Amino acid sequence: MPRDEKIGIVGSGFIGRSWAMLFAGVGYQVYMYDNKPKQVTGALEDILQQLKDLETSGLLRGTASAEEQYKYIKGVASLKECVTGAKFIQEAVFEDAEVKKEVFKQIDELVDSKTIISSSTSCIVPSILSADLTHRANFIVSHPVNPPYYVPMVEVVPAPWTSKDVVAQTKAIMIEIGQAPVMFAKEQPGFGANRIQYAILNECKRLVENGVLSAEGVDIMMKDGFAYRYAWMGPLETAALNANGTVRMSSCFIV
Repeated sequence: MPRDEKIGIVGSGFIGRSWAMLFAGVGYQVYMYDNKPKQVTGALEDILQQLKDLETSGLLRGTASAEEQYKYIKGVASLKECVTGAKFIQEAVFEDAEVKKEVFKQIDELVDSKTIISSSTSCIVPSILSADLTHRANFIVSHPVNPPYYVPMVEVVPAPWTSKDVVAQTKAIMIEIGQAPVMFAKEQPGFGANRIQYAILNECKRLVENGVLSAEGVDIMMKDGFAYRYAWMGPLETAALNANGTVRMSSCFIV
């Protein structure tokens, strides 16, 4: 089960912890770093408790026990120790472009051309974050859905200069740790999930503000209506399997 390959997690907040647990679940040696050392200590304590709770409830991923998986995760005191020699680095710091760019600049100086540098950003296009990196061909976005341990979808978004090999490796790694990667052919502001979510939110807001539905009515429509359908079938699948399939889709759109 344990393996020699190293994963670096930069940032020990909720997302970073979830990533650490996912990689440990398949036996990777996970090194976690945060510029606030005390936060790493707290994160490790929380991870152990989460793993034990998951084991008790039968939701723990992987074949190793909670205690065994926890042993694969180490807190480190320096960024160098975290990222040097890593197969894959997953950044999970504040959603601030300048903060992330500074972190990636430091990582860039510590790694070689074999290491994949991945960001958890939810909406900052990878070209903004990686334009000035020496190893920019190794840069990619792997944006998880919160909470990552329970929701497997990950948006994998390349920069214009990301190598095809890095894209393929990232997809393989995401599948290996039990996630469901959505592969983007090119970067797009807001990626895909947020664009779809905000389209729904904007229409919900319009229905409430125009006095058509109450906020409660909108939420019932989603959780007691669409949620049942979308839990096992996507919107395009739904349309294709509807009465006249996709033939009449355009006639039903309202602007």
